Amino acid sequence: MKKIKLLGIVDLPSCRRKKVSSLRVISALERANISLIVVRSKSDREAQRKVVSEYFSTRALKVCVSRLLVHNSPELALEFDADGVHLSSDSDLLAARLLLGKDKIIGVSAHNIEELKRAEKYVDYATYSPVFETASKPGYGPILGLERLQHAIKETNIPIFALAGVMPEHVDSLAQIGVSGIAVMGPFCVFNAEKAAKMYQKEIEKWI
Repeated sequence: MKKIKLLGIVDLPSCRRKKVSSLRVISALERANISLIVVRSKSDREAQRKVVSEYFSTRALKVCVSRLLVHNSPELALEFDADGVHLSSDSDLLAARLLLGKDKIIGVSAHNIEELKRAEKYVDYATYSPVFETASKPGYGPILGLERLQHAIKETNIPIFALAGVMPEHVDSLAQIGVSGIAVMGPFCVFNAEKAAKMYQKEIEKWI
């Protein structure tokens, strides 16, 4: 059985609203040994650059298994030699792959089968959302649910990470339909992100 990966989205505005350091959250997720961490700030690229710069200024001193990706900026990922980039569905995926090369991780946000099909040649994984209702984005798009998620998994060769409203108690049902990973944002942008991440990891380990 394939190992389910855990992806954490560190949303800088969410961290600011909750008065928690985004760098502290990143370190906490690293201690929990999650697979992928995406640093995101959709409205403030300078804030994103600052956090990424500060992170990589000390990364050489760390030993961790987590891979850090930059949200929606292949150029920033290249500049700081990040592990990769996570892109929106309307991004130029070919250009990103040509810029970063074959060894960097490229992920994409997808919300339907058509977006997954367009991304197949260029990306290493896709988040698929919204799977469940989410507190951070109430009313965000039509809820996909497990049946449509399973259909998407069968229709594409891209590893799919379930995103939006995913809680630890959902891990079993998601694993049963064949997800490659679980993506989490809101529960991780908190003071005790390590504890939250380990709750997900505990459920994921049942499927190793």
